[in-house]
Amino acid sequence: MVAMALGFSPDGEGGYKHSFGESEWGAEQRTTQRRWDPETGKWVDEDPGGWQHNRHGSSYKNEWGSQADGLMHDKLRDLLGGFGIEIPFAETFGLEEGRTESRNSIDWMGGDASGDFEFGPMSGKGSAEGSLLGAGAGAYREVTADGITAGADAEAYLAKGGVQGEVGLGHGVNASGKAEGMVGASAEATGSVDAFDTKGNAEAFIGARADASGEMNFGDHASVSANGDAMAGATVSAEGSVGLTGVNVGGEAFAGARAGGDVGAEVAGVGAGVNGEVWTGAGVEGNAQFGMGDDGKFHVGASVGVGLGVGGKVGFDVSVDPGGVVDAVGDAANAVGEVGNAMGNTTRNAAEAVGDFFGF
Repeated sequence: MVAMALGFSPDGEGGYKHSFGESEWGAEQRTTQRRWDPETGKWVDEDPGGWQHNRHGSSYKNEWGSQADGLMHDKLRDLLGGFGIEIPFAETFGLEEGRTESRNSIDWMGGDASGDFEFGPMSGKGSAEGSLLGAGAGAYREVTADGITAGADAEAYLAKGGVQGEVGLGHGVNASGKAEGMVGASAEATGSVDAFDTKGNAEAFIGARADASGEMNFGDHASVSANGDAMAGATVSAEGSVGLTGVNVGGEAFAGARAGGDVGAEVAGVGAGVNGEVWTGAGVEGNAQFGMGDDGKFHVGASVGVGLGVGGKVGFDVSVDPGGVVDAVGDAANAVGEVGNAMGNTTRNAAEAVGDFFGF
């Protein structure tokens, strides 16, 4: 309650997080106009739409009609699920529940290696794998009581590989990290059907990309971590749904280079971090909606956005893990108790030694 009163939001893992100071710059940074909104009775900053230009590039944005955050059948699904009510999709259509999947891959040259060491209080282990001129593909289908989910993916690459390792330095200090990279092309698609709607999404990439992450722990209650990713090439993605109360579709594409990452530290359950992203190239995105929204109103609308040039953003966040704070306080109390016991024993032993010297 205290964390939420201070502006923190649940992170879904038992802790709380608050982001602040996020700022954007570049081609997609747009100038807004202030106008009075009679529905809310407040002044609002509104994007006038159309093309805008600055020293970092150009951008275009426009909206037509109106769009809701979601459609009514999504809200109905969540409502029934909250009461534990499920529509027996598989039983209704006579489908047998279960999962099937398959995967195949081939490469011209590949290999892997691993090892470990120990030297006094220090120890470590690591592994690496890589392959050249390869391809792979896979697919799956899963039938559950309330619906069907299916997906497929494929890739073809010039090279890909990864490394990972960890080192223990003794006295509770250890470090770990991993990195992966690929030069080639990949694509994947998934879809699902249930009693409320049919959904699908697809994504494709061509170019080079890599990601890396690392963490260092100082005992049980202090750590630092960092991770980052980068790509150079082109990506395209699309998603859509057709349901009982309407249709929702969207997609985006980007060609150029992009890199991002974050660095953080945590002590006794309280953490702080900084994150950022920078890009250069061209991007476009669009959405369209037709149907009854989750706000109970009928919506027909679309939006489109374009960014050309360079841009980026940076932000900060603070997190609190109540469990981590309690554990740290408990360990600190135990440590104080142990020190107190040790001091008491030392004092008692000294008193006994003095008594023995004087014959008491």
